[in-house]
Amino acid sequence: AYTMATGLSANGVSALAEDRSGRIYLAGRSGIDRLDPVTGRVRRFDSADGLTPGEFRVAARDRNGALWFGGDQGLV
Repeated sequence: AYTMATGLSANGVSALAEDRSGRIYLAGRSGIDRLDPVTGRVRRFDSADGLTPGEFRVAARDRNGALWFGGDQGLV
């Protein structure tokens, strides 16, 4: 189980997406976390990384492999 105690920015997750390398992106109210299931490492992305502020509610990977996240302030 992954929680704030293991490095996630929040215990609640609104949406998930997987990149071509098998890393899992968890979108929620505190930004986006990237979980590497092989190592268990979590990297947090937020406004300092260029994300819009607010909650992210949807996540998807397009046919070209690009990840998209939608939230309160738009699409990134």
